[in-house]
Amino acid sequence: MTIIQNLPNVAFSENAPDLIIGGYLGETIQISAILHGTTLFSDTTFYPDSKFRITINTRQLARNLPPQAAPDYPWTLSLPTLNISITAGDQQEKISCSIIPGGIDPKITDIPEWMVHNFLTWQPQIVETTFEQPQQLYLASAKEANAIIYTRLYTQDGQSFTKKIGNGPSSSAVSLYRYNVGYSDLWKAFCKEKGLSPLCYDVYGTDGDGSTMFPQMPYAQRYLLRKQQYNDVCFGFINTLGGFDTLMMQGQITLKPDGENITFVTNDLETELTNGYTSYWEASTGYIDSSRMASQYQDFLKSPKRWIYKDGQWLQIIVDEYKVEDSPLELNDYTFKFHLAEKNERRYFERQDLPKPTLPSEFFKE
Repeated sequence: MTIIQNLPNVAFSENAPDLIIGGYLGETIQISAILHGTTLFSDTTFYPDSKFRITINTRQLARNLPPQAAPDYPWTLSLPTLNISITAGDQQEKISCSIIPGGIDPKITDIPEWMVHNFLTWQPQIVETTFEQPQQLYLASAKEANAIIYTRLYTQDGQSFTKKIGNGPSSSAVSLYRYNVGYSDLWKAFCKEKGLSPLCYDVYGTDGDGSTMFPQMPYAQRYLLRKQQYNDVCFGFINTLGGFDTLMMQGQITLKPDGENITFVTNDLETELTNGYTSYWEASTGYIDSSRMASQYQDFLKSPKRWIYKDGQWLQIIVDEYKVEDSPLELNDYTFKFHLAEKNERRYFERQDLPKPTLPSEFFKE
C-alpha cells in the first residue's frame, strides 16, 4: 500500500484534494474516517478501481461541516480535523487534515502561503465603515509566519499612529484567530483622549515593530470612516472563506408581519387560542456601485448563517426569499425578506420622569 496523493496539513472544505491510495496487492483494506469528533464510517472495506487505486473523496466527507466563525466566538479556535485511518494487512497509515468550511479559487495551489497573506474576508480592501459599525477579521494559521497584527490610524490633519492589537499565528498549529477591528474597538478612546479627528485606519500583519507595513502578512485592510446615516442597518454573515464579514446596508427596510391564528368556536362564540404574529422585514441593499460589492452582497445571500446588529447585540436571522437582478455597468440593488431565528415579539421602552406641562402661549394673552 502506498499513498499516491496525500492530504495537506490544512485545506478549505471545497478545495480539499482526494486521498488516493495505491499499491493494492489483493489484501483487504479497511478505512475509518472521523470528522470533528463524529465518526463518518468505521473499518469499512474498500475495493480498488481498474487502476488498482482507492480514492477517498475528501470534499464529500467535509461538505456538511458547520461554520466555525461567529460574532461571539473566542479570539482563537482550533479548526475541525478530518482523521483517516487505513489498515492493509499489517500495514497502517493515519492521516489528518484540518478543515476550514469554505472555498477559494482552485487556481491557488499553495493555500498555506495564501493564508499567510490574507484575512478570511471578501471585503474590498478599502471599505467604508461608520464609527459604531462592528468589524471582525479572521486569520487562519497554516504555516509559521511570526507576524504581529497592527493597526494604523490616519487623521484629517495628516498625522498617523500605530499600535499592536494582537499576535498572529506563531506556530504551525492550525487555528482560527479572530480580531475585533471596529473603530470603537481600536481607536475611539484614543481619539477622544487626544482630541483627534480620524480619517481612516488600516489593519495589517508584519514582523518587527509595525513601523513599516512590509512584508504584509496578511495584506492591509483599510476602513474609511463616515458618519452614521438614519437608514444604516448592519448585517453580519459567515462568508465563503469561513470568516465573518459585516455589511452596512442603506436601503429601505419595511416591516411586513405575518402569521396564522388558531381559534375555536363554542356556541357560535369564536375564541383565539394562539396568535401566530411574526415580524418579517423586507430589506434593500441600497444601490450597489461596484462588482466587488455586488459579490459581497451575493456572498451574504448564500451564507449558511446571518445576523442583524440591533441595539448593541447580534441577532441571528433567517432569509426567507430574495431577489437578485444584476446588470453590468449599472447601479443595481438587491432585496430580501427575513425574520429573526429566535422569535421575539416582546416590546420594551424605558420610562422616565415627565416634566411639567408647558402651557400654550395664547393662555397668557390679555
